[in-house]
Amino acid sequence: MGPFSVLDDVVIMGYHHPDDWDFYDRFRTLAKKYRDRFSFVVTRPISGTSALVCYNNIDDVKHTASDTVSVGAFEKFTMLCAEPLIPELTRRNEAHYTSVGISVHHERRGLVWNTN
Repeated sequence: MGPFSVLDDVVIMGYHHPDDWDFYDRFRTLAKKYRDRFSFVVTRPISGTSALVCYNNIDDVKHTASDTVSVGAFEKFTMLCAEPLIPELTRRNEAHYTSVGISVHHERRGLVWNTN
């Protein structure tokens, strides 16, 4: 996509079909909520249906939402897209990453992964 996809570290693009006002309302609500963290762009769809696409320019990754109908799907998709491929591990986010079953130990020289 043109220059809009590189506006920010994370750019969420809503390809809005003119008849899909529910999609537009949910996208607008998402943009209002996260306007301080990400850039949002609305444009006409490439195909005949509305679509939600995210460009994570930090990791050079493009995501396309498979679900735009479920409750909370837009927000879940946005958080997934904004998640870095290699996250910075801190005590604040340790619980999030250890929930997948990998132990993380903090030592003076940095973080150590314990896979036992």
